[in-house]
Amino acid sequence: MSRYGEKLLAPLLISLILIGAHWAYGILRSYEAILLAIGSAVATELILSRLLLGKARHIGSAYVSGISLGILIHSPVLWPYALGGVLSIMSKYVLSGPARGTSGTRPTSGSACSSSWRPSRSRRSACSGATTSSRCS
Repeated sequence: MSRYGEKLLAPLLISLILIGAHWAYGILRSYEAILLAIGSAVATELILSRLLLGKARHIGSAYVSGISLGILIHSPVLWPYALGGVLSIMSKYVLSGPARGTSGTRPTSGSACSSSWRPSRSRRSACSGATTSSRCS
């Protein structure tokens, strides 16, 4: 399977599960609500990734977040679906910290280690500068 196909496998499977569950048990409020949750999550992902990282990221995670919101929220109004989609993606960027995909914001000395800083994808330790899987001490 190609790399592109692997990235689409999880959203495809969760979509099939959602369609089957709605058909069998009627778990969704409406199609408008789930589309609003998915759309707001995907749009927020595209906007924030372009603004903060300078490139568009894969939207599979945002798509799954939108589907999850559509399943979990049961509201007679539509605004909680849109707000939930935006907040779920924004929280991902807030919790990932400054080291995620941006340059020049990583701590450089051992005294700069804190529990709020997370290593980037290369798993470099800010304390020693060596590649490691342990936390700063």
